[in-house]
Amino acid sequence: MSLTAGPPRLLWPSKPEEAELELERVGSTDPWQGPMGFPPRGGISRHNTSAYVALRWSESIPDSAWSADSPPLLNRTGNRGMGMIAYGPAAVVCEWLEGLGDSATEALSAVRYGAGVELPVHWQAGLVDIPLHDCTRLMAIVNVTPDSFYEVSRTGDLQRVEEVVSKAADEGADIIDIGGESSRPGAEPLPVEIELERVIPAVELAVATTGLPVSIDTTKAEVAGAALDAGAVVVNDISAGISDPDMFPLVAERGAGLVIMHRLGLSAAMQKDPQYDDLIGYIHAFLAARAREAVEAGIECERIVIDPGLGFGKRRGHNYEIYRRVAEFHSLGYPLLVGPSRKRHTSGPGDRPAEERLMATAAACAILAYCGVQLLRVHDIGEMRLALDTVDEIRGAIVEDRIS
Repeated sequence: MSLTAGPPRLLWPSKPEEAELELERVGSTDPWQGPMGFPPRGGISRHNTSAYVALRWSESIPDSAWSADSPPLLNRTGNRGMGMIAYGPAAVVCEWLEGLGDSATEALSAVRYGAGVELPVHWQAGLVDIPLHDCTRLMAIVNVTPDSFYEVSRTGDLQRVEEVVSKAADEGADIIDIGGESSRPGAEPLPVEIELERVIPAVELAVATTGLPVSIDTTKAEVAGAALDAGAVVVNDISAGISDPDMFPLVAERGAGLVIMHRLGLSAAMQKDPQYDDLIGYIHAFLAARAREAVEAGIECERIVIDPGLGFGKRRGHNYEIYRRVAEFHSLGYPLLVGPSRKRHTSGPGDRPAEERLMATAAACAILAYCGVQLLRVHDIGEMRLALDTVDEIRGAIVEDRIS
């Protein structure tokens, strides 16, 4: 898949080869001078402007960005026809961008959100305000399907649905996500009538029994509308509004929260041979474009959450690159949701079945939470809550003042 230029973003390459590729993409042979490895997002970094950042522009670079004098500690490299990377302390990069005026507004926002100077503090879903600054939030997976990849997660009747949602609520879930159509690799589309029969009773039950915000996992506006009528407040659309052109107008009209995810093609074919020239750049540009489309449809920014789509049209190495560089998506300014739970890339070298991927899922969630991902979509709420409370204490999001 070819590179699609997108809005400015911060770069967090995790190894020298990735850094060299980023320089090559802007037509530079200079040595890499930016940060590498874990970004300052590992801690609660509000107003932390001393950390070094690397800002990449792919397009629409104002002439003043090339011609203006560089302040001390700021370095620029690149080619006018290909892009620019600017390196330096976040405070210095921000000061330089402020001097460029309105032409650098988007880049300034990318630096401030990417470095954690500004943080999305809540997610508005219907009339529900979900705070995001105090701990990592958990979205519980509830599959009202007979064919989801993790057999234990399948809930074929309402008694089982009640058991699953009640257990999730008791163990610390923040949101219940109900889906009636499997999105596993190779899955075929489901008729809307069958999806409605599966999910609407489950949504009604979850709303009535848990008191938690309920999300509907669907790509169909008709299903989303019926679920919102039944009490759901979030639409989790793995097609990012592409499968159904009525989805974004519906969400705007109803004031629901929205999850926009990247997926390469449809579930039936997405894993046949996914290829990318610039994985992170492509996903970043895709999510930016779809979020912009959502806003133009009337959806407020504070209702939007973005998801890079682990396992949806990605090879195993692609998934691991997303883990290493997930912090680059913070520069879009939206909260991040990621769903690593028991997916095949957590199966280890021995390719363990989904039933044996609990500890690997906990490790994956810990890495994502440490990088500042605000929401995680998982099957095992109790175990992940325990793991993430520890991560959040290490990050400084929550700290109990007591003798260890």
